[in-house]
Amino acid sequence: MIIINIVYLLLLTSWALNNPTKFVIGYLIYANSYFGLLASDILISNIELGTFLSNLIPLLCSIKYRNNLKDKVSKYLIVALLIFYVYGLAKPIIDGYQNIIMSIISSKAYTFYFLAIYLVTTKDLIDFKKIFNFIFYTSIYYSILYVLNKVNISIRPPEYIKGDGIQCQYDSFLTFSLLYLHSPICNIKNKNIYTVSLLVGIYIGDYFSLLASSIILLPFMYILNKNWKRKTNIIIILACTIIPLIIFSHFFLESQTYKDITEKQSLALDSRDIQNEFRWLLIEKEYNWGYGFIHQDSHYISLYINPNNQYMQSLSFIDSGYTDLMGKFGLYGTILFLLIPLYMIGIGFRNIEKSVCLILIIQFFAVNITWSVFTYQVGIIILSILYSFILSNQKK
Repeated sequence: MIIINIVYLLLLTSWALNNPTKFVIGYLIYANSYFGLLASDILISNIELGTFLSNLIPLLCSIKYRNNLKDKVSKYLIVALLIFYVYGLAKPIIDGYQNIIMSIISSKAYTFYFLAIYLVTTKDLIDFKKIFNFIFYTSIYYSILYVLNKVNISIRPPEYIKGDGIQCQYDSFLTFSLLYLHSPICNIKNKNIYTVSLLVGIYIGDYFSLLASSIILLPFMYILNKNWKRKTNIIIILACTIIPLIIFSHFFLESQTYKDITEKQSLALDSRDIQNEFRWLLIEKEYNWGYGFIHQDSHYISLYINPNNQYMQSLSFIDSGYTDLMGKFGLYGTILFLLIPLYMIGIGFRNIEKSVCLILIIQFFAVNITWSVFTYQVGIIILSILYSFILSNQKK
């Protein structure tokens, strides 16, 4: 398996140097563990190198396209992402908590932002329509898998198996595809059927924050798809969005489904609070600027972790995005880091065709409460694509 992955990474390198669109699609296939069929790990001396190697490819290959960087915003974005990376590496070393190797290992999730650097550098050479459609049909694949397993037809790609069911790797693709489907740039037919399919997939995927925020934002996407101008009567916009939400909420809040969901979510949130307690004790000690990419085997962190609980063995935490950001960058660093997606939202407002980007980034701010979409690959990959699409064809 290692040989297959190494050969595939060499193929990715060739595509990255010669065909950015093909590279991005190939990268998504690799990140998805070949649609769940094969492991993408490259284990050497018990260290998983596949992620680092696959993310180093876009970082290094972006050098070839550096002359394409002519707009200031793209340059600033790349510099900002690299500054946060270097800071995350250096902070725990300067504080005397660990060595450089431990910092690099702990930075694995953040290295997915190297894809953003490549995409921003090659943004005017990429066919975003092909990439969006690829993500869309991957999402339909996810939905089909979820539905089949829900009705006890056990078609389970080995890399997606989780307990007695499955968990696809990038459920954020589902919510992107749902919004993309109703965006001005999408010309896919049978939208109603696909909409239901994606919503069912999000529901079965069991990320309540994705489901709730998608239902709330979908009417806005529908309105934007009608190419209404920003000066459209605000009362009409509110009526077309809020009234359906009120009607839906009334029936949904009275349903047994809602009661089952809220009971389950309440237990999950209570559990998350308990798991986060030791993280907040640590964050209080480095409240302003955080710890950077600190390793769970750091002699400092090891004093606080619970070796008997897999969710309490690291300061990083995928199920609480703002806690994870605070642990890495502290309060001031978190505010500065979040200025990046906020600025991208501002740029997105200038072009109605890019409305899918700003709506999804807004959604991520809500989802990040319970799912670390800004600091883990589940969100970083989509954000990287959105950032580059927003910045494509910008004035110099």
